[in-house]
Parts: sequence; structure tokens; C-alpha cells
Amino acid sequence: MKSVEIRNIKIGEGRPKVCVPLTGGSMAEVLEEARAVLGLPVDMIEWRADYFRDVEDPGALTACLRELRGVLGDLPLLFTLRSEVERGAFSGSGRQYASIVGTAASSGCVDLVDVELARCEAGVADSTGATDIIGAAHECGVRVVASYHDFDATPAKDKLIEIFCSMQSHDADILKIAVMPRSHEDVFILMDATEEASKLCVDRPVVGISMGELGRISREKAEAIGSSICFAAGPFGGSAPGQIAAGEMSEILRIIHEHSQD
Repeated sequence: MKSVEIRNIKIGEGRPKVCVPLTGGSMAEVLEEARAVLGLPVDMIEWRADYFRDVEDPGALTACLRELRGVLGDLPLLFTLRSEVERGAFSGSGRQYASIVGTAASSGCVDLVDVELARCEAGVADSTGATDIIGAAHECGVRVVASYHDFDATPAKDKLIEIFCSMQSHDADILKIAVMPRSHEDVFILMDATEEASKLCVDRPVVGISMGELGRISREKAEAIGSSICFAAGPFGGSAPGQIAAGEMSEILRIIHEHSQD
């Protein structure tokens, strides 16, 4: 499996990387959260810009990104605009989605952008004729995390592997699936699919998450199943069900990684 090198880290190599989301609604709130995270053992930051009240204002978005980049220093930054259909806060059109993600990618401030698989499969989101989001990000030298979320259920193992393969076919650099378990069996389906995809089906880093308290083991055993990023909660909370506090998550991953080297 190829790793993805971003600034000072290699995603898909060594222990899984800890990523903490920022969910503030204003620039002041986003920067306050970012400063609080700096003291935590984290490897990268995700800005959930769908919570940013001025996200549709290119000037305000770019200004916040520049300030955020200054605060974070050399910490890798993932820009995410999560849609309402995937339980995010963004309710705009496909054209707006493509424009906002494009603004972030071209800002020179982000290292990765999240692109929902549904957007990939639509070619750019809807029939408005926007340019391909993944291709545009790559032209800016920005890597892409393709994502798929199901907050209601866990698809069958074959379907999950098919989703990972579809993400790769769209040339995403990192492939992320997060699903909701309804039983312990669902958790192991997600873990099994993630491990098989990472070893046999795709050639780039994958992220497999079983959400909620029931799926906690999928985060703790991330390295064992080939999952390359663990999203963890910062001082202001998390962005999805079941996220473990960043300090605890980092310590769990460290201990498991060290024991795996014995």
C-alpha cells in the first residue's frame, strides 16, 4: 500500500494518525479551538467548515483559512464540507459545494480536502457543469480524502469493499468509510472489510470507522485492520458519534503500536 506524505507525516505508514476536528461557527471560535488543540498529541487537524457561518463567502472563508494556517504551523490540515445528507450542516447545491471546496483547495492553506463519494459519482455533484472536484484539487497540489457515511446502518462486507474500490477508481488519495453498527456483527463486518480492502483490494490508505460506543473497538484496533486515520475529540468535543478524546486515543494507538513491534 502506498502511503500519502503530507508535511511531516506519512499517512498509511506506522501507527494510525490522530486527527481532531474543529467545528466553530465563527473565525474566532475556529481559532480558539485550534489553539486549544495545539497542546494535544495530534497528527493532523480537520476543519469542519460546514459549521462555519460564512462558508459561502469566499473572502471570509479564505481569511479564516489563512489565520488557521498561521495558528497550526506545520500541522497538516484537512478541509471538510459535510452535507446534510451525510449528517453535516451544509445544505447548499452541488455547484456551491464544488465552489467552496475549490476555494479551499486553491487557497494554499490546506493539505487535503474531503470529497463525498456521492459527489465523485456524479462527476461533480449535480448537473450545473462544475469542474471535477478531485481533479481540481490535485491540480492545486492538494490530496483528496474520498468519504462515505451511513449513519443508519452497516452495509454488507462486499458492498463496503466495492465502495473502497469505487473511491480508488475516482483517484482519491485516501479512502474513508464511516458506518453505524446495529450489532457487534456489524462492527466486525466493517473491520473485516477494511482489513481486506487495505491488504488485497486497493493500493492507498484506507480509513474504516464503525461509529458510536458499539464501534469503539474499530478505532482502538485501527492499526490491526489497516485503518490509517483515527478521528478523535478535542477539548470542545467531537464531530461524530463515538469519537474518543484525543489524548486517550493517541495513548491507545501508541501502546498497541509498540506491542505490535515486539
